[in-house]
Amino acid sequence: MRHTPAVAAALLPLLLAGCTTPESPLLPPHIRPVVDKVGFAHQPEQLRWFLARTENLLLDLMDPLEEGPIKVILSPHDDYAYVQDLYPRLFHKVRARVAVLIGVAHKARKFDLADRLLFGDYIAWQAPGGEVPVSPLRDELAAALAPGDHQCHRPLMTGEHSLEGLVPFLQYYSPGIEIVPVLVPAMPLDRMEELARRFAAALGDLMARRGLAWGRDLVLVISSDALHYGDRGWGRDLAPLGAGPEGNRRALARENEIIRECLLGTPRRERIRRLYRALVDAGDYRKYRWTWCGRYSLPFGLLTALELTGEEKPLVNPFCVYTTSTHRPPLPVKEVGLGVTAPADERHWVGYLGMIWQ
Repeated sequence: MRHTPAVAAALLPLLLAGCTTPESPLLPPHIRPVVDKVGFAHQPEQLRWFLARTENLLLDLMDPLEEGPIKVILSPHDDYAYVQDLYPRLFHKVRARVAVLIGVAHKARKFDLADRLLFGDYIAWQAPGGEVPVSPLRDELAAALAPGDHQCHRPLMTGEHSLEGLVPFLQYYSPGIEIVPVLVPAMPLDRMEELARRFAAALGDLMARRGLAWGRDLVLVISSDALHYGDRGWGRDLAPLGAGPEGNRRALARENEIIRECLLGTPRRERIRRLYRALVDAGDYRKYRWTWCGRYSLPFGLLTALELTGEEKPLVNPFCVYTTSTHRPPLPVKEVGLGVTAPADERHWVGYLGMIWQ
């Protein structure tokens, strides 16, 4: 397989240590393959099909984004059939050279991983438009952090789906973009604040040395689906406010309350702490209080953004959309060989929150 100069340069010895390198029958071991080939586009024709059915909706919507670059995006990561036009609405104005991706570590408990940031060692990720290089910033960040603050874990990075569905849109709207994938496992709030300070300090220093302006050259992308709800198909009952129409109404009212109190508008430290406490069990930080899979990635990403900008220079929040997997009929993705990875009905649904800060 032919590699671009940027990818070839990344073949230099990595600063990260402790990664295993399982062979792939389809790709070289240094290229991360797409894991979810049911829910996410992985072929060029699939992405073209999807954009042809969703991008035109942008023309019918008032564009709320202010003039100026996008600094932070919060995106869901569920099946394209369900999330639909929310993906292009979130990413269509990104023109950055580097995207720092803050993802969910869904299977961190399986590997007994917690309390530190998780990196991989791939030099590029597979995507519909070709390989997306991993930025050298990843290894420089790892080198700048204390050894106990991070770990390289290829098996988790390989199996984690929360970032790979977003990469095709970054590549499409900003050709040549490089990525810095980071996963955030379970951690107490004080540990999260400590890590966010050090991570943001290292990132800010590297940006200054490389002449990267936040928003113009680098965007922070946080991955998190919102509420997972219902009493069927989850392996356990995830309907604490009741199943069916009335329970769903109460659940959506709680969603609205969390978004309004913790997320809408300018990120503030106390609001981010309130968000963490709303999502994470007070007695055991490894457990949910409210089932957003990004209960760690989202507060960590916002704390990082807060450290990068400072409270005296507040971020502007011109875009917020909430929808669910049952809000509209799914797109007919079977036409291009895709599908859905879970049902969507009143007893099993997922919420999708999309936000942008400038």
